[in-house]
Amino acid sequence: MKNTFLIIFLWITVGLAQAQIKPADGLWRTTDDPDIGSGMMMITQGGITLATVFSYTPDGEPRWYLAVGSIDENGRFAAELKETTDGTSILVSNPPSASYLPTARQLTIDFYGSQTASFLIDDQPIKTMQSMNFAYPTWDTEHQTLTDGTNYQVADPTGTWLVGGVDSDLAFVLDLVAANDESGNAAFLEKTFVSTHPSTDGWELRCPWQFIPNTLPFSQPFCTLDRRQESEPLLNVSFADLGVKQMQLVAADESQSFTGFRPSSASLQPNDGYWRPEDDPDVGGGLVLVSQGPYTVVLMYSYDEAGNAAWSIAAGAFDANGLLQTELRSTVGGSPIGIDGKTSATYTDQIQQLEIQLLGTELATFSVDGSPVKHIQNVNFGIELFKTEQLMINDKKYSFPDQTGRWVVVDNELNLLDVIDLSFFEPNSRISPAVPWYLGARGYESFDQNNEAGSFGLSMICTVTREGFDLLPSYIQPNCTANFGLSQSDFSTNGKVYFQDIGMNVFTMYLGQADGIDYSGIDRESDNLTFYRLR
Repeated sequence: MKNTFLIIFLWITVGLAQAQIKPADGLWRTTDDPDIGSGMMMITQGGITLATVFSYTPDGEPRWYLAVGSIDENGRFAAELKETTDGTSILVSNPPSASYLPTARQLTIDFYGSQTASFLIDDQPIKTMQSMNFAYPTWDTEHQTLTDGTNYQVADPTGTWLVGGVDSDLAFVLDLVAANDESGNAAFLEKTFVSTHPSTDGWELRCPWQFIPNTLPFSQPFCTLDRRQESEPLLNVSFADLGVKQMQLVAADESQSFTGFRPSSASLQPNDGYWRPEDDPDVGGGLVLVSQGPYTVVLMYSYDEAGNAAWSIAAGAFDANGLLQTELRSTVGGSPIGIDGKTSATYTDQIQQLEIQLLGTELATFSVDGSPVKHIQNVNFGIELFKTEQLMINDKKYSFPDQTGRWVVVDNELNLLDVIDLSFFEPNSRISPAVPWYLGARGYESFDQNNEAGSFGLSMICTVTREGFDLLPSYIQPNCTANFGLSQSDFSTNGKVYFQDIGMNVFTMYLGQADGIDYSGIDRESDNLTFYRLR
């Protein structure tokens, strides 16, 4: 599996400084997009944003284009928009590399928050877009108007949210249920959502949505989270930062900031991102996978028989065993994404059968119409990657991203555990004499420096070599081993993290028994913890 993703796409030099605005990962669409239209896929990692435009030529043929760069302190992304050509179908074994056309267009995106933006391509009209919602109901608010004059469409926040402090140890869980839509004050109506979680019972998220007639409009483009039993200040959630899967919360006095995550509703679901085949060439194709609720949208970006960059689309739900079987459709007759007066595309008569089998949240196999099965992996970039011999994919070492950083942790019952900072340690530095199977191993730990009771502690080791396992072949496992407990002195429960579940922004640990030392009985049916990256 390739891990040279940046070499493939970085035709410009990109700094790694973290941007002030991080756009929502996933699919974006314009406010004037027709029923069967076009859009963008964006992923940001380590300060690098990769954008793929899925659109049409003036003749209505589907095309995809690539741009990569960084978002500056003003929220602007400006990069060359490249088109590839002379490619070969993604289904062919070991396809040769495509090439870039010598000319490129200029893509400029101005972000107003993590969920809203405007963009233009060369001198085409400026277009407004939002992150795409396909799994949750929405409602319009009169208190957030986009640059084209349309009202902001808000994803209904009903459901469970895991919220962690970006720069503090504060964290909480919200179980939001809709309350009275007609509450409000003298100027506008509010939609109110009340938390029923035991730790936040009675907390209210209030969102203005409609002006009361014959009153002076007061534009409040944000919701407020009232922490009823707390002396803490109100938290504000800008409509421009209230998304389907994440929301950004900031204290009214700007003293605190938080990120909220909506946990997956499926037992096994792929992490959002660009997924590439193991035999993908330097300039090739792949699959885009984006999930919301139980549903996943798949865009396959590949090449047609003439070598043009063509794309097709599928959607469905993975079953409990991580299998997706669905129709893969092609479209034709659409309009370029940047023009006014766009027309809807139509589906062609060609219907293919797509099958994706998850092997983890970051690794899968796929085939189309019974084509030879290929491995695909979610591509992580903008962060250091490591290879391990513990998991080999067709004789190639599996790559996984560094897990150093700040995380908020929740169990499978959606009960909050803690906010933790994972730091690296070298396992062989803790023992003497050194052992060969810890050569180059990645160790991660987090514990309260004061050994404070009730503080979540974790120690995890990910081995990268098979050296020294010749006498212990049963210990060669495609996973990291972990122990955790409350405080450093109580690492009593063992856990397992599959390499194919380690993502840039999320990973899952499956749990054994307290005071257990046997990892063999831990599998995907075991209780688990999920870690969401805060920074």
